[in-house]
Amino acid sequence: MKHDFQDYQPNPMLIKALDYSNRFATNKNKEILDEMSLKFKDHYHLDETEFCQLTSLAPTTVEEAVALIPSMKRFDVDDVEKMLREYESYREFE
Repeated sequence: MKHDFQDYQPNPMLIKALDYSNRFATNKNKEILDEMSLKFKDHYHLDETEFCQLTSLAPTTVEEAVALIPSMKRFDVDDVEKMLREYESYREFE
């Protein structure tokens, strides 16, 4: 029995599950995570819980960040945007 995988079309749910798992498979490098933690705590005054939520949930927009982490409402929109961009730049190094 021969299998022809050239015509294989993955199930759309499988693709979504893979995208989801890739999105949340972050923070594998402890040194970068420690560096990021110090910077975010010192510069933005995030507490440990907020930092953990930010890095675990990985929001991509200000609206999403504030919805998922309600305490982020205390920051200006511009500051939240800066945090998200900076977090994304750290993730590129992992």
